[in-house]
Amino acid sequence: MKYDYERFCHALTEALGKSRESPVILYGMDMGTEFVRWFLEKYWGRKPKALVGISSISYGGMHLALKSLHYLAEAGDVVLCPSPLVPDSSMTEVCRAAGARVIPLWHRMYPGVPDCDYPQLTYFDWLKHHVGIDLRGRVYRENGIIQAEHLPSDFRTVLDALESLPCEKSSAVLDVGGGKGAAVIAAWAAGFRRIGTIEADADCFASLRDNLQALGIPNFCHQMGDEADPDEGVACFCGNAAELEKELDHYQIFYMFNPFDGDVMQAVLSQLEKSFSRSPRQMYLVYGAPLYHCTVLQHGLFRQLRIMTDGYGGTTYWTFIYTTGGDLL
Repeated sequence: MKYDYERFCHALTEALGKSRESPVILYGMDMGTEFVRWFLEKYWGRKPKALVGISSISYGGMHLALKSLHYLAEAGDVVLCPSPLVPDSSMTEVCRAAGARVIPLWHRMYPGVPDCDYPQLTYFDWLKHHVGIDLRGRVYRENGIIQAEHLPSDFRTVLDALESLPCEKSSAVLDVGGGKGAAVIAAWAAGFRRIGTIEADADCFASLRDNLQALGIPNFCHQMGDEADPDEGVACFCGNAAELEKELDHYQIFYMFNPFDGDVMQAVLSQLEKSFSRSPRQMYLVYGAPLYHCTVLQHGLFRQLRIMTDGYGGTTYWTFIYTTGGDLL
């Protein structure tokens, strides 16, 4: 794939230039800034020296940011700018006086792009800019007469959660409540190739499949009741997750980002328990924004393994990981 995660990582590494050995100051405050901070810590093992947040584009807010930079920047530092609003002449002058080097990271990643378009420095924004798919947009699902609003999964939390599991990449992952495909694409980026997804809303499901097609990720539409083998590509189901039965038996890892209410959650857990009885195996549940955490524990199939909380600035939820066996961590 031309615009896969490996290509994004290569492009961002090239844009970062020779900053690997230098103290880094991140100058900005948006999701792109937080993504770059996570990227540096995950792949370079480097925590930024400081993060200077531009909390306002007003004169007062910019003045405070410049003052902070004036006191923090030192000779040999690299100041990364993940926002199109910087570097400006004032910020550049502060860095020059301190002997710090400025890298216009956003402009290197999006050369020639008008500032007003403002794609942020995240993988999903990069995909939207290059491929035209929208993964960060909100999802609306009909729930009786109420239209419920759902945010997409955060790429970083899905990737880190899946990579933290003691599983081979040959393990099969089922995304329960697929939305537009954010979690599926994150699982693919993590190296998993046996993936399934189910989405109840027909419009969301169509967007999900269009997004996978645009990225060149093989996928196939299956009817509820099909015992689809995810070896053929991403197995896509449009329907109620509570109605999945033997289809579940192919999977060891189940991901969900608070996609439905407590009644459906209870029904899905019951189907997972039946699947476990038919095909005993180590199973993992990765649950973002775990509103029904108590329901999971009270059901009895899964035990809590750990909680992922740190290093995900810009997200407003935790991710809980459960397992059917093994010692608690």
